[in-house]
Amino acid sequence: MILQVGRAIANLYRAENDPLDTDVLMAEGYALKDGLATVPDTPGLGLKINEARFAASVKPRLDLKL
Repeated sequence: MILQVGRAIANLYRAENDPLDTDVLMAEGYALKDGLATVPDTPGLGLKINEARFAASVKPRLDLKL
């Protein structure tokens, strides 16, 4: 998210990048090259949910059977 803020602030000194460690979120448009980060031109954060992987990874924690 700090990368999105940095895009709006011309003189942002430094931003830390936390790479996604899940295959449920798709972060298309983000790239790191020569120590510089790019962000997508799409509205919002530019993240999409992989619906199939999300459904496969959901584990119910409460069973409501009576």
